[in-house]
Amino acid sequence: MAISLTLAGAVLVALPLTIRAVRGPVAPVLPSRFAHPGLWLATVAAACLVNQVLCTVYLIRVHGGDPSFIADRLPEGWFALADGNRAVRALADVFPAPHLLAPTVLRVQAMLELPFVLLAYLLVTRWWDRRLYRALTGVPVLTAAALVWTVTFSVIEWSLPNPYTVQDVVLRLISCAVTVPLLVRLGRATPAPEREARDAVDLALFGVSAAAIGWLVLAVYDTLLLYNLGHLAGQIPGCVAAGAVLGPARFAAGRRTAERAPGLGIGTLGTGLGWFVAGFFAPALTIRYALGLSGRPLAIAATLLIVVTVAVLVIAEVPRALIPAWLAQMAVAGVAGAGAALPARLASADYPEVRLLLAAALLLTAVTVVCAVTDPLWRRIVTV
Repeated sequence: MAISLTLAGAVLVALPLTIRAVRGPVAPVLPSRFAHPGLWLATVAAACLVNQVLCTVYLIRVHGGDPSFIADRLPEGWFALADGNRAVRALADVFPAPHLLAPTVLRVQAMLELPFVLLAYLLVTRWWDRRLYRALTGVPVLTAAALVWTVTFSVIEWSLPNPYTVQDVVLRLISCAVTVPLLVRLGRATPAPEREARDAVDLALFGVSAAAIGWLVLAVYDTLLLYNLGHLAGQIPGCVAAGAVLGPARFAAGRRTAERAPGLGIGTLGTGLGWFVAGFFAPALTIRYALGLSGRPLAIAATLLIVVTVAVLVIAEVPRALIPAWLAQMAVAGVAGAGAALPARLASADYPEVRLLLAAALLLTAVTVVCAVTDPLWRRIVTV
């Protein structure tokens, strides 16, 4: 029930706030060095890694390497320790006063999780559209999203009672109060140009980048936020591959501009993608958890509402004379995208997010290809 109420609030309150912010002006720029969200995302991930190493030291020295005192209170898939690692063992042997590391169990993670997930989402948003990034880091939208995500995390915490539940909830509230003004300041440091034309190559580079960072985020979640540092060696090959894709994709994206205005399909696909990223911001986390809990019907309804809202906002920008041709093109692209995404359900994965990420990548790829192929055809028809 709590998840459902949170989701309802996210959609009914945060979605209108987001639409208004995206359409409205952005605040003046306050330049600042080292304000890129990617830098701070990496910093938070590094802090999570340090916490996991120190947590392992604590568990080795104080609990004999046995995390069952807390792991038994949590779902399966937590606390695969790296207690066999020589470097970790060596640190554990010499670390003074290991009892002082007790907060590394769950408490520190409760502080770091919100900035980590918000920074990841905002980084992807910045890659797509800096003006959209500025809108989402405005005080109203960011506050609403951070509160929704904090309440969602706290509800999940409360459903898994353990000796640290109350402390974790309090720490999450403190994290929310600290994170929001800091991210607002990061956003204000980024210039907000007007929306630029983006072609199929831009969409492809964005899709590749989003998929790669998504893989890295999931790897961090598995190894550092679920206390599975023992999985790190197995995650390294995938992370190296994701990094090898991400680096060239961002390099290319930062050094190109669309050669000409995109066609109707690619243009509206880009517009729709921006609106979807904006509309999904506040309810994203709640929808993910509601899908696995009793709020599944409401999660599906909320997702459909966001999709319908995006469709309405996109159609409003399509010239009336072109709407019939555009609808036909979008119908073909939608069918192709849905068909391309279906195989993702068959993927073997420990976490449902892997299948969702794969489905999103396949859908975006198929829709982009269909729009890129059909745009010249519609352009010739309209010209004739």
